[in-house]
Amino acid sequence: MDFTFLSKYSQFFINVTKVTITISVCTLIFGFLLGIIICLGKISRNKIISIIATSYIEFLRGTPLLVQLYIIYFGLPTMGIKFPDLGNILEAGCPKEIFNSPKNLRTKQFFDKVL
Repeated sequence: MDFTFLSKYSQFFINVTKVTITISVCTLIFGFLLGIIICLGKISRNKIISIIATSYIEFLRGTPLLVQLYIIYFGLPTMGIKFPDLGNILEAGCPKEIFNSPKNLRTKQFFDKVL
C-alpha cells in the first residue's frame, strides 16, 4: 500500500486534528456547564425555575435528535436566525483534489443539468 499521500497532506491532517480536538474540548466544557446549570435549575426550590428546567430536559430527552436538528436548521431561519453556508467552509478546509475528483465532477454536472 502506498502512503506517499500522507507526506503531501500531513500538515492538513495535523490542522484538521487540532480543529477537531478544539471543537471537542469546547463542546465538552460547554455541555458540562450547561448540564450543571440545568441540573441546579431542576432541583431548585423555585417552582418556575424548576418547571422551566424540567420542561427543557423532557423536551430534549423526548424528541429524536433528527427532529431537533430539523427544528434548528429549518425552524430558526424562519425566525430570522441565519446560518453560514457550510459548503464554502468545507470547501475552504479540504484539499482541492477532493472537490475536483471525477466522481465529484459527475455530481456537479448532474446538478448543473437538474438545477
